[in-house]
Amino acid sequence: VSAFVRDTGGVFPPRVSLVDDTVADEGGNFTLEVPANGTYDIVHYQGDIPSEQSLFPRDGIPDVLAVERVTVGESGTTIGERTLPEGHDLNVSVVDESGTPVEGAQVAYFHTENDSQDRPALAGLDTLPTNANGLADISGMENVTRDRPGIEVTGNVTVLVVPPMGDGRFVSRDYVRTLTVTEDDRITVTLQEADEPELVGERTIGG
Repeated sequence: VSAFVRDTGGVFPPRVSLVDDTVADEGGNFTLEVPANGTYDIVHYQGDIPSEQSLFPRDGIPDVLAVERVTVGESGTTIGERTLPEGHDLNVSVVDESGTPVEGAQVAYFHTENDSQDRPALAGLDTLPTNANGLADISGMENVTRDRPGIEVTGNVTVLVVPPMGDGRFVSRDYVRTLTVTEDDRITVTLQEADEPELVGERTIGG
């Protein structure tokens, strides 16, 4: 579980700064140490990240989830009990205009808290490259225990795709897809090809 300070200026993806992270105990309890008089996005990531155990297992739990946006005063605050919802497989396929898979595109996932707040909490997971089949592939990350691409998410999800770094075949632009995930799903993003090869430098999502 992590606490982030997020830039709320309207830029997507927003710039964020990690304030603290920790691992919940066997009872699901956790404490985050944050400065007083601040507002923080509380985010759940699946897997025991600090102790380098298995990350993002296929177990029906969301791999990334925005829990709540909280404002902390001088004496701290208690979030209370929260129940993790069911996660669903989401695969992202990236192709060119002829339908050929594109390898090396960057894919990021963002989950937005599902409530009526004007500025709900937001959680991000980036950046996953696409494999030779054009699928965003988390299985290449260290300590990930799965043998197929895709991640588990739920609810309000935004997917951001950026063409392969330095590849002048494609127009240098971002592709944003917003969807509500309630079951296993797969989306396809088609990259716009440039009329003439462009001189493109390396880009990083959120950079």
